[in-house]
Amino acid sequence: MTAIAAIYCRVSKKRNESISIESQESLLREYCKKNDFEVYRVYIDNGKSGKSTISRDDYLVLIDEAKQRKFNKVIIWRITRFGRNLKDLLYACDLFEQYDIALISYSENYDFSTAVGKLIRNIIGAVAEFELDEYSENIRMVLAEKAKNGGRMCHFVLGYDVLDKNSFIVNKEEKTVLLKMYSIAEQERSVLAATNKLNNLGITGKKGMKLTSHTLKNVLKRALYCGFVEHKGNLYKSDNIPVIISIERYNKMQIKLYQMARKKEDLFVILNNDKVLIDGLTTEQIEEIIRV
Repeated sequence: MTAIAAIYCRVSKKRNESISIESQESLLREYCKKNDFEVYRVYIDNGKSGKSTISRDDYLVLIDEAKQRKFNKVIIWRITRFGRNLKDLLYACDLFEQYDIALISYSENYDFSTAVGKLIRNIIGAVAEFELDEYSENIRMVLAEKAKNGGRMCHFVLGYDVLDKNSFIVNKEEKTVLLKMYSIAEQERSVLAATNKLNNLGITGKKGMKLTSHTLKNVLKRALYCGFVEHKGNLYKSDNIPVIISIERYNKMQIKLYQMARKKEDLFVILNNDKVLIDGLTTEQIEEIIRV
């Protein structure tokens, strides 16, 4: 049988890769030439995570064309480029075995369709999945600690410019826009009416983005403007975020949004530097917030 090979290359957008897409393709093409494999197609997923196959367009095409028997070999640079999720990896390998397709790793020098290759494949796949889970957990821990220390958790926010890795500085022009949004939203009877008025005045969001009811509401709900960092449902006071909106003004806006909403949301107010869900407040507490 003529050896027809599919080449698959991937790099992740979140990690510093030791080898680029271009280098992978070049090495694998040379490997195919050396072994007299006819290259059917090169499949490339650039900037795609190995954690899941859903977002990898060329991977999905590769699997589909494997079922059509377009090739009988799949050449990869190493097994972790093909995937870091053991379940997905085993599914693909079982599928290749069903259609008599050999999965070959260039750098690991294994044909994963052989008995020894299958054993090595399972071990490498399990280790790769463990490393990914450990990496993800470390990132979650770092972000949680950063939030607790009041470090900024975003980059692109109306009213601010990035100062350093933890802090914002006020953008004076955008601050004026933000205060105008608040002022009009406080006057109008609905977020839609406020959005329409702001659009008629030519007022836009960050970097000239046109306002919608959704984007305006998100702006009005940001506790960030009161000098707080939100992360995973928690609220942390920050010395790295300059205050633009007072807590009192923010709280009144949240009450208004809550009362205007057709479907009640988990909106909250800030009391004693803690978030308190409006749904759990008494009528007297809500009236007291409005009076302040």
